[in-house]
Amino acid sequence: MKKKMGRGKIENTNSRQVTFSKRRAGLLKKAQELAILCDAEVVVIVFSNTGKLFEFSSAGSIFLLFFNFGLSFLNFLRFMHVFLIMFTLFIIIFLLSLVEIIWGFDLNFSMSASHL
Repeated sequence: MKKKMGRGKIENTNSRQVTFSKRRAGLLKKAQELAILCDAEVVVIVFSNTGKLFEFSSAGSIFLLFFNFGLSFLNFLRFMHVFLIMFTLFIIIFLLSLVEIIWGFDLNFSMSASHL
């Protein structure tokens, strides 16, 4: 019987890093297996909490994957637009985290209904 997944963030930094590394490796391995066994085109993109990028693409290149499926240039640009928005948000969150760490500011905020 498998262990159930925990319900929250792993508080211990070392345990969290070990878990991330093992699960990332398992996820990328499963993606590769899915691509080989099912002849599927698979893309996986993972960012660590330090901002490091890990990726897998069965096409060799993420961009080749889109062109292999004949997406028009306009659809490709739409995808890149969404990707760049997500990446920009990631950079903003990363920079805010640095502000918290370096200068000791507490930037936690809540968007609950009581604040509206």
